[in-house]
Amino acid sequence: MGTRLYAEVATVRERELLAGVPEGTGVRLKELEDAYKKSCTECKKHSERYPIEQAFYDAVFNDYNLDCLHNFETFGYGKVYSAHHNPENAYISITDPEAIRDCLEVDAGVSIPEGVTIIRLYWG
Repeated sequence: MGTRLYAEVATVRERELLAGVPEGTGVRLKELEDAYKKSCTECKKHSERYPIEQAFYDAVFNDYNLDCLHNFETFGYGKVYSAHHNPENAYISITDPEAIRDCLEVDAGVSIPEGVTIIRLYWG
């Protein structure tokens, strides 16, 4: 499985910028997720959920931008090993702006888009 690196930001737009998707993608993904959750709560049997789950994943995976954002939210930056990460404590977080920039730009090879303020990086 492994420990993955995630970024916490204040706005949906900042998350979209980190994922490299157009503005509005986050709102569309949230609407799909809300409709999926609502439909699932109305199911009386677990087997009734499969067609709903399939429709949700088909909608996400058939749209490149929704897929990119969904994957970014699910997997973050992936497995990133850094001097800031202590494997003995896999669930640490970084809030210092310099350490965040160092971890992303040096260790992960990712640049922070202009206009994005990362509140916290964390491994999970």
